[in-house]
Amino acid sequence: MVVDKQESVQRCASEIISGILSGCKHWDFNKMHNLKKSLTPILEYAINSITPETLNDWATCFASVSESRDPNKYYWVFELLLKEPRSVENGSFLESSWLYLLIGLLAQQEWRVCELLHRALVYIEPKLDHSYQNVREKMGSLLVYIFMYDIPMNVNTLAYVPKRAPFLTSILPKLEILKLKEEDNKNETNNCIEESAEKKSAKNLFRTICRWISLNGSRTLHTAPADIFQLLPLLCHMQHDTTDESFWQECAVTIAILGQTLLIPASIEAVIATLKNIASGSSWHSRASAAAYLQTMVFSNLFTIMQNEQWTNEINEIVLTLLQDERVEVRESAAETLCGFLHCEYFKITDALVDTFKSKCQKKIKRKRLAANGLNMIEPEELRERHAGILGLCACVSAFPYDVPEFLPDILVLLGDHLHDPQPIEATIKRTLSSFRRTHHDNWRDHKLKFTDDQLAVITDLLVSPSYYA
Repeated sequence: MVVDKQESVQRCASEIISGILSGCKHWDFNKMHNLKKSLTPILEYAINSITPETLNDWATCFASVSESRDPNKYYWVFELLLKEPRSVENGSFLESSWLYLLIGLLAQQEWRVCELLHRALVYIEPKLDHSYQNVREKMGSLLVYIFMYDIPMNVNTLAYVPKRAPFLTSILPKLEILKLKEEDNKNETNNCIEESAEKKSAKNLFRTICRWISLNGSRTLHTAPADIFQLLPLLCHMQHDTTDESFWQECAVTIAILGQTLLIPASIEAVIATLKNIASGSSWHSRASAAAYLQTMVFSNLFTIMQNEQWTNEINEIVLTLLQDERVEVRESAAETLCGFLHCEYFKITDALVDTFKSKCQKKIKRKRLAANGLNMIEPEELRERHAGILGLCACVSAFPYDVPEFLPDILVLLGDHLHDPQPIEATIKRTLSSFRRTHHDNWRDHKLKFTDDQLAVITDLLVSPSYYA
């Protein structure tokens, strides 16, 4: 039956073998040894000749055999699956299929087979940069079950499970090449091919790690341990790798999953420390991604984070630092995060906060005349500080899309005074006023009562004047 290529026959064979193995759980050693001699050649042939149609049948067979069974009784089945099939060299499908069967077998045993988990890790660790996607995905899934019980519990049975920390320590140096700028990788023409191959290998390794982190969010008891966030700077950096669309999409999905996981206090502290390092780093791509990630992470763990004033102060410091970043993209990402925090009242809009933004808006912009062509040049530092103040005030406006608090009219009037400031200030204010007009249009009859006559005249002029739509 195993030799037959028809899926229905193979399914029947897998169910018969599963029934035999499940029914012999009380046999003595001699009977099990005789069964081993009989079934080992059959199972080896089935594994080496598996097809896409029969993969699920045999995966169900091995998973059913392993479920709630003593691994010592079925030691030979585990040894059989841990031995790499000879046919693995013939194609990626057979290797990925074998890993899929192994995952089903080990997953049912959970923490009972620590020694086998260590052996599986030793096997796949050198191959995590495999060139085929289907094999990398299976290895990422296997990593989930290998490290599933590395959790902070004082239980003796978990003392021998594989640990994440040494594993991460071993792979982080291999990923360092991804942090280098593209021009740094091509300094010498003779080394271009070699460096390109090394970088491709590092990317494949990182894809496997992304798969592991993504699946952690739905399959493990400890979805985002603190040591995982050692990879966050690289995730933020590679999310903007425009040379490989599928690669940055995988990084973006991984960051999104990390942002939505529930974190324990130790993980929150690790996240904040990591974000501080990213905020002071040299990669503006990383800083922009970190600002967006921070908003999602805080929203997903809002009630936990709100109980710790120190975390709130540190997050506030990170946001305000990114709000004054040298890159416009980072400042705008930080402003969006600030708007979300103000909207959910994680940050309170106080007079001191508004005054801080107003003082930055009043920063005088100096101009330098270039001797060569006589043109005026704006000091970038002063423009950046004023733009940070404008972004802060715009965040306060956008945080109340369907209401007009007492402080809002004064802010809108102040924004109108800076409507003709140099770019990107002008564009920022126009977007905010356009959004304000759209969100407050339906109830404007009630909202306009919050304005004085002078303020209403200014606001009306801002929202409908031809210069605004020019």
